[in-house]
Amino acid sequence: VLEVMDLLAENALQAGQPKEAIVWLEQSLKARERTLGDSHDASVLTMRKLKAALAAAQRSSLAQPR
Repeated sequence: VLEVMDLLAENALQAGQPKEAIVWLEQSLKARERTLGDSHDASVLTMRKLKAALAAAQRSSLAQPR
């Protein structure tokens, strides 16, 4: 299930929807940390994906006309 959540997040990110990706990745990360711990490879990978999604969301908001 968590792998599917990560895939949904990756698809959202590729579709230019970083906010949706963030929602999926935050949920996935919480579950991974709860079950695997925060230093597990899968948790760390999800953290990296979340960082990328947060950066993309910031870039997207900076590109918005004010």
